[in-house]
Amino acid sequence: MLLVLLFAGGCRGAGVNTSPQACDDTRTVLGQFHGLRGSAEEVRATQIEAMQPELAKLAESADGDVKGAIQRLADTIEAADIDSSQPAATLRPKLAEFDTAFEQVRQEFDEICD
Repeated sequence: MLLVLLFAGGCRGAGVNTSPQACDDTRTVLGQFHGLRGSAEEVRATQIEAMQPELAKLAESADGDVKGAIQRLADTIEAADIDSSQPAATLRPKLAEFDTAFEQVRQEFDEICD
Protein backbone atom coordinates (compact mmCIF):
# COMPACT_ATOMS: atom_id res chain seq x y z
CA MET A 1 0.00 0.00 0.00
CA LEU A 2 2.82 2.44 0.84
CA LEU A 3 4.40 1.77 -2.54
CA VAL A 4 1.15 2.74 -4.24
CA LEU A 5 1.06 6.02 -2.29
CA LEU A 6 4.63 6.82 -3.25
CA PHE A 7 3.97 6.24 -6.93
CA ALA A 8 0.77 8.26 -6.76
CA GLY A 9 2.58 11.16 -5.15
CA GLY A 10 0.69 10.77 -1.89
CA CYS A 11 3.75 11.06 0.34
CA ARG A 12 5.75 14.23 0.08
CA GLY A 13 8.35 15.22 2.63
CA ALA A 14 9.13 18.74 3.74
CA GLY A 15 11.47 20.49 1.37
CA VAL A 16 10.71 18.17 -1.53
CA ASN A 17 10.59 20.01 -4.83
CA THR A 18 7.03 19.42 -5.96
CA SER A 19 7.15 21.92 -8.82
CA PRO A 20 10.21 21.35 -11.03
CA GLN A 21 8.72 23.33 -13.92
CA ALA A 22 7.99 26.30 -11.64
CA CYS A 23 11.60 26.18 -10.41
CA ASP A 24 12.92 26.17 -13.98
CA ASP A 25 10.60 28.98 -15.06
CA THR A 26 11.54 31.05 -12.02
CA ARG A 27 15.23 30.56 -12.71
CA THR A 28 14.65 31.88 -16.23
CA VAL A 29 13.06 35.05 -14.84
CA LEU A 30 15.83 35.43 -12.24
CA GLY A 31 18.49 34.93 -14.93
CA GLN A 32 17.20 37.95 -16.81
CA PHE A 33 17.61 40.04 -13.67
CA HIS A 34 21.07 38.78 -12.78
CA GLY A 35 22.57 40.23 -15.92
CA LEU A 36 21.49 43.75 -14.94
CA ARG A 37 23.67 44.15 -11.82
CA GLY A 38 25.94 46.71 -13.48
CA SER A 39 23.17 48.60 -15.26
CA ALA A 40 21.92 52.08 -14.47
CA GLU A 41 19.61 52.35 -11.49
CA GLU A 42 16.58 53.24 -13.60
CA VAL A 43 17.12 50.21 -15.85
CA ARG A 44 17.44 47.85 -12.87
CA ALA A 45 14.40 49.38 -11.17
CA THR A 46 12.29 48.92 -14.31
CA GLN A 47 13.36 45.28 -14.59
CA ILE A 48 12.70 44.61 -10.90
CA GLU A 49 9.23 46.15 -11.20
CA ALA A 50 8.50 43.90 -14.19
CA MET A 51 9.79 40.79 -12.43
CA GLN A 52 7.40 41.00 -9.44
CA PRO A 53 4.14 40.12 -11.26
CA GLU A 54 5.93 37.37 -13.22
CA LEU A 55 7.13 35.77 -9.98
CA ALA A 56 3.70 36.14 -8.36
CA LYS A 57 2.14 34.36 -11.35
CA LEU A 58 4.74 31.57 -11.15
CA ALA A 59 4.04 31.16 -7.43
CA GLU A 60 0.37 30.56 -8.24
CA SER A 61 1.29 27.64 -10.50
CA ALA A 62 3.59 26.02 -7.93
CA ASP A 63 2.81 24.09 -4.79
CA GLY A 64 4.29 23.30 -1.42
CA ASP A 65 7.68 24.69 -0.43
CA VAL A 66 8.39 25.82 -3.99
CA LYS A 67 5.29 28.02 -3.98
CA GLY A 68 6.39 29.63 -0.71
CA ALA A 69 9.92 30.23 -1.96
CA ILE A 70 8.75 31.89 -5.18
CA GLN A 71 6.19 33.97 -3.28
CA ARG A 72 8.93 35.20 -0.91
CA LEU A 73 10.91 36.38 -3.95
CA ALA A 74 7.88 38.33 -5.20
CA ASP A 75 7.14 39.69 -1.72
CA THR A 76 10.73 40.91 -1.34
CA ILE A 77 10.38 42.94 -4.52
CA GLU A 78 7.07 44.41 -3.36
CA ALA A 79 8.50 45.29 0.07
CA ALA A 80 11.46 47.11 -1.52
CA ASP A 81 9.09 49.82 -2.78
CA ILE A 82 11.23 50.45 -5.86
CA ASP A 83 9.81 52.97 -8.32
CA SER A 84 11.69 53.41 -11.59
CA SER A 85 10.38 56.96 -11.95
CA GLN A 86 12.45 58.04 -8.94
CA PRO A 87 15.84 59.68 -9.50
CA ALA A 88 19.00 57.56 -9.37
CA ALA A 89 20.08 59.15 -6.09
CA THR A 90 16.87 57.92 -4.46
CA LEU A 91 17.01 54.50 -6.11
CA ARG A 92 20.64 53.74 -5.25
CA PRO A 93 20.15 53.04 -1.49
CA LYS A 94 16.87 51.22 -2.12
CA LEU A 95 18.55 48.97 -4.69
CA ALA A 96 21.45 48.24 -2.34
CA GLU A 97 19.03 47.24 0.41
CA PHE A 98 16.99 45.22 -2.05
CA ASP A 99 20.08 43.36 -3.32
CA THR A 100 20.90 42.17 0.20
CA ALA A 101 17.36 41.05 1.00
CA PHE A 102 16.81 39.46 -2.41
CA GLU A 103 20.06 37.51 -2.26
CA GLN A 104 18.93 35.89 0.98
CA VAL A 105 15.55 34.77 -0.36
CA ARG A 106 17.22 33.70 -3.61
CA GLN A 107 19.48 31.36 -1.63
CA GLU A 108 16.43 29.91 0.14
CA PHE A 109 14.77 29.40 -3.24
CA ASP A 110 17.87 27.63 -4.59
CA GLU A 111 18.01 25.30 -1.56
CA ILE A 112 14.39 24.28 -2.06
CA CYS A 113 14.64 23.84 -5.82
CA ASP A 114 17.99 22.02 -5.92
